[in-house]
Amino acid sequence: MESRQPLLETEAGLSVPAADEAQNQERGLERTLDEIGFGPYQWRLLVLCGLGWMSDNATLQCVAIILPRVQVHFNLTSTGASLLSASTMAGMMVGALTWGALSDILGRAFPFNTTLFLTAVFGLLASFVSHRYWLLCFWMFWLGTAVGGSMPTDGTLFLENLPENKQYLLTLLSVFFSLGAVLSAMVGFLVLPGASCNNNASCDREAGQNDGWRRMLFILGLINFAMFAARFLLFRLHESPRFLVSKRRTNEALSVLRKIAIFNQLPLTLELQDVHGKTSMDSSRTAVTAEAKLAHREMDLGIKPSNQPARSPVHPSLTSQDSSAYLHFSASRDYGTPPPPESSARSVTVRTTSTLQAHSFHTPSEELSQTRAFPFSSNTHRTSFEENDPMAGQASIESVILSFDGDDPAAAPAGLRQLMDNGTARLQLLFVPKWKRITILMWAIWGLMSLAYGMFNVWLPTVLEQRSGGREMNDGLHRALQEYLLYSVAGCPGSLIGAWSIESSLGRRRSLAIFTLATALAMSAFTAVQAEWAVLISSMLISLAGTAMYAVLYGMTPEVFGIAIRGTACGTSAALSRFTGILAPIVAGVLLSISPALPLIASAAIFAATAGCAILLPFERAPDSAQGADSIGAYATH
Repeated sequence: MESRQPLLETEAGLSVPAADEAQNQERGLERTLDEIGFGPYQWRLLVLCGLGWMSDNATLQCVAIILPRVQVHFNLTSTGASLLSASTMAGMMVGALTWGALSDILGRAFPFNTTLFLTAVFGLLASFVSHRYWLLCFWMFWLGTAVGGSMPTDGTLFLENLPENKQYLLTLLSVFFSLGAVLSAMVGFLVLPGASCNNNASCDREAGQNDGWRRMLFILGLINFAMFAARFLLFRLHESPRFLVSKRRTNEALSVLRKIAIFNQLPLTLELQDVHGKTSMDSSRTAVTAEAKLAHREMDLGIKPSNQPARSPVHPSLTSQDSSAYLHFSASRDYGTPPPPESSARSVTVRTTSTLQAHSFHTPSEELSQTRAFPFSSNTHRTSFEENDPMAGQASIESVILSFDGDDPAAAPAGLRQLMDNGTARLQLLFVPKWKRITILMWAIWGLMSLAYGMFNVWLPTVLEQRSGGREMNDGLHRALQEYLLYSVAGCPGSLIGAWSIESSLGRRRSLAIFTLATALAMSAFTAVQAEWAVLISSMLISLAGTAMYAVLYGMTPEVFGIAIRGTACGTSAALSRFTGILAPIVAGVLLSISPALPLIASAAIFAATAGCAILLPFERAPDSAQGADSIGAYATH
């Protein structure tokens, strides 16, 4: 007679062997990622994601640098010239929303490769515009959509390939971000003098006297294309294992982890239990109650049932077959007799990794009857759920708003038609009680910070040129670009300072508040001083403090949100910052007409308000979980 191990009773009424329980407790996705560590794969991913961030900031700084040249080229007013940066920021807002949502739906790898390619393509197209300003704004808008999607998706992909004790390294991407500003300033310093006009009247555009800005766009487009090519030549990118597990694609996650371990030359033997972030008891409970929680989640999000007649309640039953747990939902007579478990037509099958010695399943006494037509599927599933399920608030939203994950090409057309609905559901998930406060505060921080910094940064090259107005055209432009290059270089140490500070006793919230206030003080000094050396020093201090501030913000934003909503949360935060970035040059132009110092005073005040929002953040960071949204929590700050 076969010996049996002691059984542990789960919350769902399932029993699992105690030895299996202990074994599963020892390992999981996080433990596996810790064992894989930070090796050659992660180093190369850091470089490739960093190149993406470098490309993004180089493009942003390019817009600010070429703005005076474009204004002369098309004979624009300051308000008209601001449309160039406004178009780019509008595109970045659209891109952040679109690509952020797509990264949560289709995965991280597709946006990672596509956005940088589109950045290169649209940058090259913009460089060929010479006579139509609206066409230049058109291409810069599409360039913005690519840039806006690159940063949140690149940062999320890198973070989700890091072990938990190495996630502070995400701030290293800000070093590349600073280098992007240096790259753009260096290209402008080398290209613009000698190929720029001081005014439109004396400029022969047909002879190419003011083609420096077009050459700059072309050169940066070629550099971006080279960075895109590097993503395929350096190594083969794999999908984020955390994303795959959050989508319950555990076999794919296991395959990815094995390949990463081999790439890092680690002699690890990995099995399915190494990708489960919960114990087997939790997994059993999750498997049994998954559909009930998902149905509850739909109602909690306000997703309306399809317009079909109400059906009688359905009653799930649990059977055992081949040492696996199957959850079948019996259909009403309108649907006929359900097919056997092997058919996927109208049955839901959930397998647990534990051998079931005994089982029981309690059907809730109170059931809500709803007929649900799940998106991207030709089949209709009906679920019943306990209205007051305490775990419903943490149920994974993926299965509710997404069935198409790229594995079934036939489902793609229907999936694409439902993307807008899915985006609405994901936005609603950001405002459930668990995430509402953090979402509002992070949106406020991103929006206010972009408004304040944009009011200063977009017009800085123009201000520097105006202060060099007493010199000859080429000499004055050369001097202004030299000062802007020093301003960009000064920001590079800020990324390292930001990376150090978040792991110090200051933590993330206080580091963000301190660097934000430091930026405000440096802007106040820039307003007050008159000497040329003092203006240069104060501008460099703004760059240093501002870069450290953004390094902390970029690093902590993906960390405070759970895996299942991370892409959407980062995308919407970035999109809001682009929206205020659209307003920044326009608001600054209006304030400049009143007083040259007024935009800087307003920026300093906005930064002070942003620091207050940082202090009010309720989380330092949210731990990653292999079960995605089912077990996302947050570390409370003390």
